[in-house]
Amino acid sequence: MKLFATALSLTVLAAGARAGGLVPTQIDSTAKWMGHIDLQAFHESRVYQAMLDADQNKDIERGLSELFNTSGIDLFRDVRALTVYGSAPDDKSGVALISTTASVEPALATWRDKLHATPIVIGGQPCFEWKDNDVSFSCMRATPDSTDRLLVISHSQDGLAHALEVLDGKRASLATQPSPELSTTLKPGTFAFLAATGIFDQTQGLGAASVGVHKDKGGHGSVDISAGGDGPESVIARLAQGLRVELGENSGQIFVDVHVRTAHEEDATKLQQIVQGLMALASFATEEPDVGATLGRWLKAVQLTRRDSTLELSFSYDLATLIREARALEAIENEKREGSGPDKDK
Repeated sequence: MKLFATALSLTVLAAGARAGGLVPTQIDSTAKWMGHIDLQAFHESRVYQAMLDADQNKDIERGLSELFNTSGIDLFRDVRALTVYGSAPDDKSGVALISTTASVEPALATWRDKLHATPIVIGGQPCFEWKDNDVSFSCMRATPDSTDRLLVISHSQDGLAHALEVLDGKRASLATQPSPELSTTLKPGTFAFLAATGIFDQTQGLGAASVGVHKDKGGHGSVDISAGGDGPESVIARLAQGLRVELGENSGQIFVDVHVRTAHEEDATKLQQIVQGLMALASFATEEPDVGATLGRWLKAVQLTRRDSTLELSFSYDLATLIREARALEAIENEKREGSGPDKDK
C-alpha cells in the first residue's frame, strides 16, 4: 500500500481544515516545502457544512462510510491533523506526519498482515517496511500516558530516520532553527496552509515575459502571454523563488492569501501583469449577464499588491454570500444544459 501517497491524497482532499495544529518542533529545519491541515477543525467549520449541503449525490458521506466499513477508521474521529514536508520536490525527500489516536492501531495491524509489511529497526525504533508497487517506511509514535499517536511515513529509510531524530530533538527543527521563508505563524482562522521555497530552480532561465489583453466589439476578450512559447503556469513557476498560501474562515468571511516571492522587483511586476491579464479575461469571458455580474463581484474582492519583490494576492468574501452565489451559478449552468438537451424542440 502506498502509505505516503495516501497521506498526501488525504491532505489534498481535505483542503478545508484549520491549521491550528501545526507543530514546528515536528518539522525538519532543512524543509523546503510543507503543508498542513487540521481535520478536526475542518469538520467543525462552516466550509465543511457547506460542502455537505452542496453534495447532492452524497459522495462525501458515502466515501466516509466506505472508509469506515473497509478499514474501521472514522476519518474525523481518528485522524486529527496531517502535516507533510520535504527538502526537495521528489517524493523520496518527503515525510508525512499523521496525528491520530490509538483507535487506528487495529486497522494498521490488519493492513500490515494483509500487505506483509516487514518489521525493521530504524534509528533504534521499531518500524515497518511496506512494499506494494512502491516502498514506504512507517513508524507509530505513542505519547506516554495518552491515547495520542503520531504516524510517521516516508518513501525513504533515511527520510524516516531523520524525521524520528527531529521528533526526539536530536536534529534541528523549525522551532530551534526558524525559517523566514517557511514561517509557521499563521493568520487567525487559517485552516489550510502550504509553503515552498528553493524548489523552483529547475524552471529558471526565463527570458522576457509580456502580457496583452484584447477586447473585441462584442465585449469578449483574450489574453496573450509571451514567455518563450510557455504558458502562464511556466512563467509563474520560473519567476517564483518562494510561495506561501493560506486558506481560512474568520468572522463569517472566507479568505485566501497568496504570497509569491521573486528574485527581483521587475519579476514581481511581470507576475502582477500576468494575474491582472487573466483576471481581465475572466471578467468578460461570459455572455450571461448574471454570471458576469457574479464573477465581477468575486474579482473585485481580489486585491493585488506588489511589495518589493513579492506579489501578494488576497481574496476575502462573505461565506454565506459566496455559497448562495455559487449555487445560483450552478443553477444557471444546469438550466443551460437542460435547455440544450435532445428534447429541447420536442
